Amino acid sequence: MANLASLAIENARLHEKVQRELALMRRLIEVAQKIEAGELGVEEAAELAKVGGWDEISHLGQAFGRMAQQVMQREEQLKRQVEELRIQIDQAKKIRQVAETTESEYFQELRRKVKQLREGY
Repeated sequence: MANLASLAIENARLHEKVQRELALMRRLIEVAQKIEAGELGVEEAAELAKVGGWDEISHLGQAFGRMAQQVMQREEQLKRQVEELRIQIDQAKKIRQVAETTESEYFQELRRKVKQLREGY
C-alpha cells in the first residue's frame, strides 16, 4: 500500500509538472503568433521574460521573452531611422526644387528686372 501511495503521489507531481509545461508551451505558441501578427505588447514580452522556473521549458520561455523584447526594440529603432530618412529625403527634395526654380531662365529674368528696377530708383 505504501508503495502504491508513493507512486500515486509521484504520478500526481509529474502530472502537475507536465500540465505546467504544456501551459507554458501553449503560451509560447500564442506569443509567437502575436509576434508574427505584430500584436505583441511590451508588457507581455516583459512578463514572459520573467517566467519562473529552472527547467528547460522555463528557460526557453525566458529566452523567448527576451528575444521578443529585443525584436520590438529593433523594430522601434528601425521606425525612427526610417522617419529620419524620410525627413532627410523631404529636405533634399525641397532643396532640389528651390535650386531648379532659382536656376530657371524665367527666375533669372525676374531677378534681372528686379535689379534694374532697384537701380532705377
